[in-house]
Amino acid sequence: MAIISASLADTINNLSPGHQVAQIGTRLKEALEGDVPNSSIELDEISNELILARSIVSAKTTSREENIAGLSSAITLANALKVTLNTHAADATEHTTAADATNFPLTSADASNLVTLITLTGEMLTDYEAHNDDAVLGSSWAFHEAQQAGNGVASAVAPVTLQECVTKLNDLKAKYNTHEGSATSHLVGGAQTEAASDTAYGNSILVLASGVSSGDSVLWGILNNGTGSVTGTSVSSASGELTFVFSADPQNDCVINYVVFRGAGV
Repeated sequence: MAIISASLADTINNLSPGHQVAQIGTRLKEALEGDVPNSSIELDEISNELILARSIVSAKTTSREENIAGLSSAITLANALKVTLNTHAADATEHTTAADATNFPLTSADASNLVTLITLTGEMLTDYEAHNDDAVLGSSWAFHEAQQAGNGVASAVAPVTLQECVTKLNDLKAKYNTHEGSATSHLVGGAQTEAASDTAYGNSILVLASGVSSGDSVLWGILNNGTGSVTGTSVSSASGELTFVFSADPQNDCVINYVVFRGAGV
């Protein structure tokens, strides 16, 4: 795989899927030699062999919806919170009036992808908010010992995107830990603190790319390095997808070009 600068933008923009890159081999070879002299791609092969362009994308803007670590860390935190919330709600010792069997246990499946993450996060927001509402009452608590102030989530509206899941899960963890730590509304407090790390974005994105196969070669360049002022580090291909690695989180405003190709006989 090779990382290239924007000087290949014109070459990439002039390609189309199925284009015989050998026809522009000299131009591509010169650009590569200028941009990536240590590239692992055999330049003579690009110049002399028939190569077919499989996927060409011009001016793609990165999105945190594609952030690999963002999704994986959100799944980890969501599943940890599910266990912790269920344990907390069922604790009849800490909840001196009664355990909360009204809002809990959570019934959504463990998160394993974005769809299940959204479902689980939405249920946790709704059920935690109802549980915390009991704690802020001035009297007549169904579960809690006495009144505590605040600790409602910033928004209990169910998320619809990965970015919303990331924001809401971190907020839920913070508000729950403060709620749970209260020795006013609980017997002692601090019995079921959530210790899992906050969700966080990483430096890699996963881009779906129809027709791409494992082992395909990829040329890519950054046209605009975005708010994070990122640089490109590497790229890898798998069936139907590409993983782009940057020097830091590319956020939502890095712009890249890329072309995927393989030998015509492959």
